Amino acid sequence: MIPVTIFHCNEITLKSQIRFSAYPFIYFFDLCENKIKMDIFDSFQNQTARLAGFFCKPAALIHSPYQETIMTDIDIIWLNKPDYLFDFVGYQKTGSLFFRDRLISSPISFVPEPIYAHIRININNTIKLIQTELNISNIDNNIATQLANENGYSLFWNHRKNPNELPLIHIQDSSVLLLDKSRHLKTLEVIHRLLPTFKIGYGDKEIYWIAATIAREEFTWEPYLFASYGDCGALMHYDPRYDIQRTTPYFINAEYLLECVFRAGQDLSKKITAPVKVTENMKLFSLGNTDPVTKGRCDACKHMTCLNTTEYINAAIKEAQEIRLKNSNFKLVKCMRRRRPPKRRPKSIQL
Repeated sequence: MIPVTIFHCNEITLKSQIRFSAYPFIYFFDLCENKIKMDIFDSFQNQTARLAGFFCKPAALIHSPYQETIMTDIDIIWLNKPDYLFDFVGYQKTGSLFFRDRLISSPISFVPEPIYAHIRININNTIKLIQTELNISNIDNNIATQLANENGYSLFWNHRKNPNELPLIHIQDSSVLLLDKSRHLKTLEVIHRLLPTFKIGYGDKEIYWIAATIAREEFTWEPYLFASYGDCGALMHYDPRYDIQRTTPYFINAEYLLECVFRAGQDLSKKITAPVKVTENMKLFSLGNTDPVTKGRCDACKHMTCLNTTEYINAAIKEAQEIRLKNSNFKLVKCMRRRRPPKRRPKSIQL
């Protein structure tokens, strides 16, 4: 049994923690309670709300008590044992494993409405930051090719290598990542330095691969593209340990499947996308419109083909939903989709 530390910022009461006392391998760490002992908070004055949100994760990674850490969101549905990921050859080689986000591209001249600007990576600011940190006057085609090929092939640099390719607005899915801290001391130092003011992309999402690039420490992207649970569904990832003929779904970034449920078995899909190997010369695509229910981008099946969902996957999702609904503290959140349907009133009866 691998130990688990749950990081938070004044969010989990002592009463709630006592409920886990029967599990000696589960620990809690209050980032805000321990801030006096942690130099990271020197530049985090009055930013409790920031640490109670996305940036709890990189702060937790920096102060993880484990040399080898799997950082995971609480809404992940695991379809295999998390620690098997340590066996992946890419992790063993570099001491890291990062997962890819959905393929969504945008013209570089496109300026999103201010309310949406924070959810996409700022291409120009990212390149400018990396150039400055690496003391490079210009990231030309040769340097972009080198940076792309060093780490299991990074799709971020495709546009820099080939201006005819539209730039991607999401790169990393940070719901799960693996890091051997002893082999990425400089990466952690860069994260530490960038963390207080980092605003590139959606929350903490892009900080990890950017920091590793700046640190010039090897890291590994998963060998496959993102996968989709349903044509417009939740983000899913295949087992990186095996080739394309043997790999199976490994975990789901469950999002709406857990955060917005009001009954077990809700929103189960009969389709999942097939694994797609990432290669340097692959033709990228961009997903389609946003689904009004899941808020996931559609047309995944069109670009990647779809397979029938194996029964154990839907069974695992349903079980996770049942656990979520049994939680006495559970509240249906607005999150990113429909609200709970209103109760039907009985029709009046005239006598």
